[in-house]
Amino acid sequence: MAVRPILGFEHPVLREKARKVPRVDSSVVRLLDDLAETMYAASGAGLAANQIGVALRAIVVKGDDNQHYSLVNPELVRGDGTQVG
Repeated sequence: MAVRPILGFEHPVLREKARKVPRVDSSVVRLLDDLAETMYAASGAGLAANQIGVALRAIVVKGDDNQHYSLVNPELVRGDGTQVG
């Protein structure tokens, strides 16, 4: 596991459409581990792969008690209402 640099808003990879992960293999597991380490090091609540320069549909989100959830190819299947934040 490694802490990776988080890209600034001007980086072009942040404007790319992230690609679907074809299968979860050791490189994807390593990516998710790096995302978690980077998120914790930055005291963040979540981090997407493109924020560390990898245009894949993978994210980690902090849960309770210093736990986190790793999501691969997440989809919003239903939404209602609005949120501003």
